[in-house]
Formats: sequence, C-alpha cells, structure tokens
Amino acid sequence: LNPQPLKSGTFGPTRLAVLQISFLVLIVLDFRSPPRKRAVCKKVSWSRYDSVNISGHLLMLPRRFPVQAGLSGTYATTTHLKFFSSSGADLLTEENVIIRKTLLKDQEQTAKVYHNLKWGRLLPHPNILSILDAFEAGDSLYTVTDMMDGRLVDIVEEHLNHFVIAKIVYQLLSALEPLHSNGLYHGNITLNSVFINTDAVLKLSSYGDVMQCANEEKTKEDIMSVGSILARLLLEEESFLNLSKIKNYNDLDWRTILQGNTESGLIDFHARNILYLLLGARCSLADLLRHPYLFTFRKNAGNVPLIEADRRDLSSLSLSDVQGLLRDELNRYESPISIQDVQ
Repeated sequence: LNPQPLKSGTFGPTRLAVLQISFLVLIVLDFRSPPRKRAVCKKVSWSRYDSVNISGHLLMLPRRFPVQAGLSGTYATTTHLKFFSSSGADLLTEENVIIRKTLLKDQEQTAKVYHNLKWGRLLPHPNILSILDAFEAGDSLYTVTDMMDGRLVDIVEEHLNHFVIAKIVYQLLSALEPLHSNGLYHGNITLNSVFINTDAVLKLSSYGDVMQCANEEKTKEDIMSVGSILARLLLEEESFLNLSKIKNYNDLDWRTILQGNTESGLIDFHARNILYLLLGARCSLADLLRHPYLFTFRKNAGNVPLIEADRRDLSSLSLSDVQGLLRDELNRYESPISIQDVQ
C-alpha cells in the first residue's frame, strides 16, 4: 500500500471537530465497557492456599482461614468417620472456626459427608451445625464450621437450673422436628454429639444417619435419646444410673424423682412429666414442643419446611458414584464465603 500524502485543506474545521468528538466517544465507550467476568472454577486455586503441617497431618488451607497459633489439631475416629480437625480463624468475619479434613477413600464416610452437605443446604437449622464453606483438595474434603465452646458432656456436673435445662431440651426437639418431618432420623444423640455455647445455644453435630427412611422405631429412638440427656441433666450420676437400669418406666415411682421443695413443686412436676413422656416416646415431637415445661421457648416455634429431594439409598452406591454426587453437590452449594475476599 502506498498511502497518499494529505493535501492541505483536506479537513475543514467542521469535519475536524466531528472527528475529535468521535474519537472522544470511542475512548469513553472503551472505558465504560464492563470487564469480562472470569468463569467460576470449583477447583482449588493453589496460589490462595497454604500447606500447613499439624501433628504430622498435612492440611491445604485457604489463606482466609489461618490456623491459630498454639492450637493443635485433633484426630478422631468414630463409627462413621475418620477425620482431622483444627482450630482456625476467619480473617474476614474475625470469628473462630473449626476446619475439618476428611479423607474420601471410604464409601461410608464419603456418603456421610455428602449427606451432611446436601441437607445442610436444603434444610438449614439454627440448632444443627452448619457448613460455612467446603472445598475438595486432592483425596480430601475440607469443611469449615462455627467453633462451639464445648459439648453437653462438659456441663452435666454443673447443677443447671430448670431454665437452662428446658432451653437445652427445647433446642434438641426443635432440631429433630425438621429431620423427622422430612423422613430423616439422627440416630446418635448423646452428650458427646451435641455442641453447646456458654449462652446455652446448642447444635447437633450433623444431620444424622445417611439412611433416609426414618420409620416410627427410629424416630422413637431419637426422642428417647433426648429423654436420656434430660435425665442426666436433672439427676445426679448415681440416681441416673439407677434410672437407666429400669426396664419398665411404668413401674417407677415418679414422685421420688425431683422431690424439690414447695417453691419448685410445679416446675419439678412438669420436669418429671416430660421426662416420663420422652423416655417412653409417648408423644409426637409437636406435642412435646408444646409441653408446659418448655413454655418459655414455645414462642420461637415456626413452620417446618418439607423438602422434595432425591432420596436414594447411598449404601447401595459405589465409592466413585458417591464421590460424583459429592462433587455435584459442591457445585450447587452456595457458600457465603469466598476466598477471593482475602488475597
């Protein structure tokens, strides 16, 4: 191409002004054009993660959740899960959290993790431990949850008053109600599996058993477990052991339990009555939540959501199938936490 030299007078004042305005418009449009959005990637962004070795366990943690200095992790083995957990801090909310690493090499424990993640998304409840964030790294799944002050087993010897005990029982029954209403059951409600804070706010440690077929027998077991916890909170250890040996509670002289005094007579009566109903699973959860012993907290009751979800038998699936379901759930899981908030 041989560009021709411009002749003098080619651009008059009017045409030159139009070209200048057009050039400025192009510049403005270029600056106003929105930047391209990066595609959402569920894979781990290693540049935002740090490798941490705690007690011989290697953890890959987002920089948003640094492990607190001086706090070591704990390794726990339960009937269903083998996991390593450590205390950490959330740099964005400035709250303490628990970071748990679970190996996904076993079908049963992978199904358990998937079950908790799925129902935590579908059926959130203030009295069931919620997962703040979850991500997969290698052959492990990391979950971030709130840090609780302790477990029920830590306070059984503190001689709690009726107000605190009633609050504990109400929260346990409130957590069970949505599970039972949606065909789930917990199956492991004990003093060790219930977390509690110093303000007596408690949370179940999980959404219970992965078997999604809560029949009447299973739901009664959950209710009787709450009764056992109530009995331990109300009675001294020796009295509780004597009570636990009784096979037929109808033969028990309930007047000998919590005899109290003239001022506590009515509240002791209500405590004995709800204990009798719980240990025998003689009432529905809805009726138990309306019991006079729980009168102070009944105003907090609300409607129980009924969730339509796929209820397949996870025990019949292979490990790879359950891992696939877990990864699909991670893609659907809308975590309120973004590691991009902390660079």
